Amino acid sequence: MTSRTTGDAEAIRQLKETLKRHRGDAGAWTLLGGQLRARRGQINPKYRNRALFVRERSKPRGLDYKFIYDLEARPKDGRSGFSIDKLLDVAAAYGVTVESIGAALDGGDLIPAAGPVPAPAAGPPEAVKASGILNDAAIVAAKPYATAIMTRLRDLAAEGLMTPSGSDLFLDPSRPLPGLDGDRAARRWDAHDDMLDDERAWLIAALQADAETAAWPDMNVG
Repeated sequence: MTSRTTGDAEAIRQLKETLKRHRGDAGAWTLLGGQLRARRGQINPKYRNRALFVRERSKPRGLDYKFIYDLEARPKDGRSGFSIDKLLDVAAAYGVTVESIGAALDGGDLIPAAGPVPAPAAGPPEAVKASGILNDAAIVAAKPYATAIMTRLRDLAAEGLMTPSGSDLFLDPSRPLPGLDGDRAARRWDAHDDMLDDERAWLIAALQADAETAAWPDMNVG
C-alpha cells in the first residue's frame, strides 16, 4: 500500500470534474507539467534529476519513468486516459494537495501538501544493498530509522533547507528523532556527504540498528 496526500471525497470529486473538462487540452497539461518539473527541485535539488526522482518518489507509488516523462514533457500524449487513482499518486509523489492538481490544470498553482510527506523507505537503495552492510534481518531493523531520517529530510526541504547538515537533521532539541544517537548520526551524516541522501539515511539506520554484517568503508567515523 503506497501513501498518498490526503484528499477528501469532495476534493476527489472536484478533481474528477476538472479532468473531464481538460480531457485532450494540451495547453492545460503543459501548464501542469511545467509546474511539476519545477516542483521536483523544490522538494530537493537532487530531484532535478528526473531518474532519481522516479526511483525515490514516484516508482514506489507505481509511477514509472515513462509516465512521469509523459506527464511533465509530452502534453499531447495520453491525456485522455489518466485515472483519478493515478493523479492521487502524482499528488503524493510531488508532495502537493489533490485540490491543487486540478487548480494547476485550470491555470492556478500547485500547493505543497500541509504537513510532512512520508518518505518512501520500501527498501535500501542498490548501492547499500551491494555494499553488504545489510542482511535481510538488518533491513527490517533499520527500516524505521531510515524512514524517520528521510521524513525529516522532507520536512526540512519543505521549510527551505535543501542540504541540511548533520546538526540540522539530528541535533535539533525541539524535535529529536526517537531511538537515534543524535551526536553519532550527525557526525556520520557529515562524513559521508559524497553519498546520496537515501544512501546516507540507510547507512546511519543500519549502524543504529547494530547490523552485525556492517562492512561499509570508513566505519570508524563516529
